[in-house]
Amino acid sequence: MKKHQVYDYNRIELEEVVMADEHSLPTTIEAYISPNLTIALHVSGSALSYYDMNPVEFTERNIAVILPDHIISNNNYSEDYKVTLIIISRAFYEELVHRESFRDYLKYNTKPNFLLNEDQYQKVQTILNTLRIIVESRHPKRHETLANILDILFYAL
Repeated sequence: MKKHQVYDYNRIELEEVVMADEHSLPTTIEAYISPNLTIALHVSGSALSYYDMNPVEFTERNIAVILPDHIISNNNYSEDYKVTLIIISRAFYEELVHRESFRDYLKYNTKPNFLLNEDQYQKVQTILNTLRIIVESRHPKRHETLANILDILFYAL
């Protein structure tokens, strides 16, 4: 996979959660397997990707929960494509799967994306704005707070 600022795996492991607003992702000819949990809120435009070799189209107000160890390839993006990404380290993911809010996480194994209605989209945006504040902080309770906000996000989904 082409080097891309969002996929700095050392940074992800160190910070546990990394967020970014992107207008593109690495376009990959070869599929790759991500070691991390990725949550992608599609803000505008469209993208065609492959998830476990199956085509998946992402459009505005789609949210995708991409579990670790799935085969991903990114192919085409519209000119107005924008996505908010949350990349969660493997270690933090392993902790999250034991939390009550994440108990149904296996549903994302076969269907990673869901279309949100306008109300759901606005609620998720609010949660992500709060998450971003904590991600960017160096608060002593950062880890615990991130886990709690991710609980709220998964309950909302």
